[in-house]
Amino acid sequence: MGGPFAVAEGRTALKVLLSVVVPTTRDVISLPQALASLMASDLPREFWELVVVDDGSTDHTVGIAAPVADCIVRIPGRSHGPAYARNRGAEAARGEILVFIDADVCVVPDTLRRFAWAFLESPGLAAVSGAYADGAESRGVVSRYRDLTNHYLQTEARALNSGFWADCGAVRRDVFLAVGMFNEWYFDRPQIEAIELGQRLKDRGARVECRQEIQATHLKRWTLPGMIAADLKDRGVPQSRLASISSRPDHRIARVREHLCAAMAWLAVAGLIGGGLGFRSGFVWSAGLLAGILWLDRPIIRLFYRRHGLGFSVAAASLQWLHYLVGGVASLLGMLLRHSIGDPQPSASVQAFSEVGVAKWPPVPKSSPSWRDPGSEGPTSGSTL
Repeated sequence: MGGPFAVAEGRTALKVLLSVVVPTTRDVISLPQALASLMASDLPREFWELVVVDDGSTDHTVGIAAPVADCIVRIPGRSHGPAYARNRGAEAARGEILVFIDADVCVVPDTLRRFAWAFLESPGLAAVSGAYADGAESRGVVSRYRDLTNHYLQTEARALNSGFWADCGAVRRDVFLAVGMFNEWYFDRPQIEAIELGQRLKDRGARVECRQEIQATHLKRWTLPGMIAADLKDRGVPQSRLASISSRPDHRIARVREHLCAAMAWLAVAGLIGGGLGFRSGFVWSAGLLAGILWLDRPIIRLFYRRHGLGFSVAAASLQWLHYLVGGVASLLGMLLRHSIGDPQPSASVQAFSEVGVAKWPPVPKSSPSWRDPGSEGPTSGSTL
């Protein structure tokens, strides 16, 4: 056989080409679909292994994964978050390439094969992400809006060569270990752990890409409160608070447009309030500012229209306006926290375990060398495990 199969056949029996790591926490509805999509892969099964990480589930997750998984890593007690779970799966994996697929993501038959090809045809490639489909199967306006927005951003990231997504992404194992894996100290729930990992990879000079031809579908059903919460505490505040990301020139440049739209959105709100109080020019100013936001967003607005028509475009534009309002609050809050408190820190108990070198199962998060003081020669705290 040619391509990746010929390369894989030259390896020992215990060496697999890909290790697919699926972290899951009480995902009994989406997990069976995600696993079924993986088993339908056109990459022969002997060239990849499946590692499922059960992160503190209290349901029958293990029973769902057992028939198809090569390895199940069970983490007892409370959920430790996807960064922690992915790291434990990577430690148990045998492959040279680690492919991270979330439990609410369905791959298409050629996804794994395309991941394999990406690394084999580009020896200098360190990490690559797939892209979400355009959300045609999603139900509800909010879910379709989020899916199309992610699809658009990932398509743009492909051109900018600047993004990494761990819900459908792959990284060379040796590079992943060298940069300290996901930062499980800072991220104990789904946040920006993949963005932060991608930034560390690029800081080391690694090549990170997003390829639109590597496709997957997100099964998550979004609600309006869930969208607001995610934009505020799981993305906006952490990105603005973490000095290692927010202080980088390339990050500031990339965020200029977001900050501009957020300022215009809030000024439009102020204009509406002023108009309601009797200042008629407030409505005019608001209309002009909203028109300006629509002009800046015209590429994604066209995408909304092409996929779902005029009615959805109007609703999605309103959600985009809300996204900017929430993003403005998140950026300010994150900057205040960064300058008054500093970067987020692990809990006191985790820090104490790490400092005395205690090892237990589950292991306490490991301090990553990449998160030490730039002027220091060693880790900020004692080693664990």
